[in-house]
Amino acid sequence: MTSIANENAAKKEKKSEAHPASHADLLLAALERAKNHDGVWMNEKGKENAAFLDSFKPITAFNNIMMNLQSDLEGFKTNLYSSYNKAKENDMPVMRGQTSLPFNWTKWEYQNVADHTDTISREEYNSLPDMEKTNYAIHANRQRHHVYNIDQTILSSSDAQRYSSLIKEKGPQIENFVSKLGTSSEQKTLQYVRLHEVKNPETVIMVKKDNFYEVFGEKAKVVSPIIGIASTEKDIAGEKVAHLSFPSYALDTVLPKVIRAGNRVAICDTVHEPKLGKQVIPATSILSKAYQTAENVAKSSGIKYERVMVLQDAKFDNKANTLTISGMSKKDGNEHVNAIMKANDIYRAVVATTGVDSRLDRSGRNNFLPDDDAKHEMLVRELTAGVMMARQGLPATFSQDSQKLIPYWERELRENRNLMGIIERDVNLALETIDNLAEKRKVNYEAIRGQLPSKDVLSSGKDYSISADLNRLPSMESKEMVVVLDRKQKTADIILPAGASLLVNNEVPGMNKTRIGIALKKEGVKMVSFYNAGGSLALKEPNSYYKDKEVTVSKLKQFTLLPLQTLDVASQAQEKKETKIEKFQAIQDSEGKYAFFIKPENEKSFSIYPMKEHLNAYFNVMGKDNKLQMHKALAQKYYDMAYRYPDAKQQLIMPNTDGIDMSRLEKVRICADKNDPKTKVVIATVDGERMQKPISKQQWYNLWLADDMDAYKRAVAAITFIPRINQSVQASLQPAQEREARTAAPQETPQKEEVQQEAKTHRGFHR
Repeated sequence: MTSIANENAAKKEKKSEAHPASHADLLLAALERAKNHDGVWMNEKGKENAAFLDSFKPITAFNNIMMNLQSDLEGFKTNLYSSYNKAKENDMPVMRGQTSLPFNWTKWEYQNVADHTDTISREEYNSLPDMEKTNYAIHANRQRHHVYNIDQTILSSSDAQRYSSLIKEKGPQIENFVSKLGTSSEQKTLQYVRLHEVKNPETVIMVKKDNFYEVFGEKAKVVSPIIGIASTEKDIAGEKVAHLSFPSYALDTVLPKVIRAGNRVAICDTVHEPKLGKQVIPATSILSKAYQTAENVAKSSGIKYERVMVLQDAKFDNKANTLTISGMSKKDGNEHVNAIMKANDIYRAVVATTGVDSRLDRSGRNNFLPDDDAKHEMLVRELTAGVMMARQGLPATFSQDSQKLIPYWERELRENRNLMGIIERDVNLALETIDNLAEKRKVNYEAIRGQLPSKDVLSSGKDYSISADLNRLPSMESKEMVVVLDRKQKTADIILPAGASLLVNNEVPGMNKTRIGIALKKEGVKMVSFYNAGGSLALKEPNSYYKDKEVTVSKLKQFTLLPLQTLDVASQAQEKKETKIEKFQAIQDSEGKYAFFIKPENEKSFSIYPMKEHLNAYFNVMGKDNKLQMHKALAQKYYDMAYRYPDAKQQLIMPNTDGIDMSRLEKVRICADKNDPKTKVVIATVDGERMQKPISKQQWYNLWLADDMDAYKRAVAAITFIPRINQSVQASLQPAQEREARTAAPQETPQKEEVQQEAKTHRGFHR
């Protein structure tokens, strides 16, 4: 029942769809940009969020991202878009040869249950008699429209005044965001000093910081002999800068000396922050919006919301069902930049609340291993939080941890053609859920989960050690590959360092797949399969697969494969004897999430996050006859998985002691409290002082799992007594600071006339 006019319009628009942009390429470009822009991946210039000109058509989270990313990549002045036909109707047609942006859309219609070609709109359905309505069922019709940025139309010439007004109102509002992103207070001060030294090269600029005044650069060397304080070299952002400081109470003595020596002096008590832009949202408003969103989502979800007055990252604790947000902001650096970074962090934690099994239950649905599932979850959090920032016209940034995952995400986007669809689904659902919760609308999680793919269950474990070993051998640098040849079946498997996909043009120089195929054809091979060294396109076959096969490390020379090394896999091709697992149990990490702890015989222990089904299986057999059998099977399964995928291994037992001075700890032990044996305590001597504090049950349990119990005890003591250790470090530094302060103190009683001169001194320029 679609009208002829609509059909003609659709055909007309279809002709305009030449050169569509690729969603995957846009996201890959954003990831590449983030690597070179300190994690900033979208809307760096602070343009108003993506929207349609003269239209209020809804925009999903995924489409929002793609519109912003194309605008960023192409350098468009706004994030305003229009369809081809709409632009023509508004006398601003799209220019020739423009790249369209695919806009994904789901049109909800009613479909005839007997004739699927018969579809009607909601309005038409509502007008039907009740008896006829039973012949139709609601149906989702997936469509792909094509849209264009207004910079791809003739608007700038056909209506220059309106175009200019749109740019002023909705165009870039932020300047030099990345340059201010990593600027410390010391860098900011040095920039301020150098800026004013250019204007007043003869002036000594003294900048106040806390209870000291500081002088930088060549002027520090000039002032040093005058006031009797040695200048030192200070590392500021990798640059060695001459520097000296003196206590603020000594200013009345230092200032006359510097002036009498013939210097002009400028005193700066406050270094003013350069603004990001004229119309940027105030920093307090940015944070207020983030706090309010987090609180509303938590309240609607039944999540405990905590504001703590400690500077820390926002965090959602699934076990405690608690969303913790820091009420403090970073003081060092630009106020606006800090607010934007903190808001990004808060929104990431808000998105995390939607993914747990009691809500959208994102994990285990995409045929990913647990470690890959966690990386995918990180991407969903980042992208969804990015939309929440872009809606306010603010830049979206990746966390430090996420920036380390960019190469992994890039590889997966290039190799897994289904990934963009998974990302679109998860991001759209996450933001739609957050919007509903923020507006206090009920979310039917059960209905949503019912529409998602069923959870994956890993196949029974086999020995994949040969495949795991072979995947480590290909080399991009030496152009070496692994060839697995089956002469009887006339087949060959080629393991490349990268570029195995036949669906995209990603040849590795010196490893051309066509030439490899020709070279193997000379040896009678009829079928060649290509694999990557690890990842979604890896060769994942059990050891028995390699029986009677020739395995070599080879190199391509023109149209010939030259074997460099023949690998003997015959002994391994027989089913490998199971590794004995000495310890296997479920433990909890610092966030209360369960992991399997595994201690293989003659190997180091490790932990690995299991799938929910396997975690349930672990606990369901407690107290039953098949407990040992089930736990043994799970232990072997996850040991094999960790062998095949080393990145899945986690170290959850030994606490992280980086940056802690362990030498201050002595006589460490963990034991039961003598007054309350049920309470376990850690006892240690810190700088000669005996200290004691209780530890958690999990820390006590982990003691008996640690590979090195003595090292574990010291690590627990270090993180438990870190405030006392840091206090000792500060105390040891205090005498040196006091000596420096005394050195700067006045050595002589100032004369009367000097005191009178100082009383007239004002804080500005002096001769």
